[in-house]
Amino acid sequence: MNAFLKKVGADLKVALGLAIKEAPLGEAIAAAAGVPPAAIGEIASFASIFTGIEAVAGSTVPGPQKLLAALPLADSFVKTNPLFSGKVVADVEKYETALKGFASNFVDLLNSFAPSSPAAPGK
Repeated sequence: MNAFLKKVGADLKVALGLAIKEAPLGEAIAAAAGVPPAAIGEIASFASIFTGIEAVAGSTVPGPQKLLAALPLADSFVKTNPLFSGKVVADVEKYETALKGFASNFVDLLNSFAPSSPAAPGK
C-alpha cells in the first residue's frame, strides 16, 4: 500500500508540474488552482485573531463571547484578504452566517491540537 501511495504522489507531482523542494505541496497545489500565494501565509494571521482574543480574555470569558469579540476582526481580515479583495458581499445575512460558522469552526480546529504540540518549523 505504501508503494502505491508513493507512486500516486509521484504521479500527482508530475501531472501538476510540482516539485516539493520548490514549495510546500499545499502552496504548489494552491498556486496551480490560481490561489494567490499570499493567501496561504494568511492562515497564521487569521489564527492570530483568535489566539490574541484568547490571550486577552483568558478562561474567564466564555467562548461565545470571545467569538463575538473576534468577529469584527475576522470580517476585516476576510474583506482585505487577496482571495476576496475587490469583491462585494451580495447577501449580507449569508455572509455573516458563513463568517461566524467559519470562525467558530476555525477556533474548533485550533482547539483540537494539544497545547504542548511543537510549533511548525521556522515559527
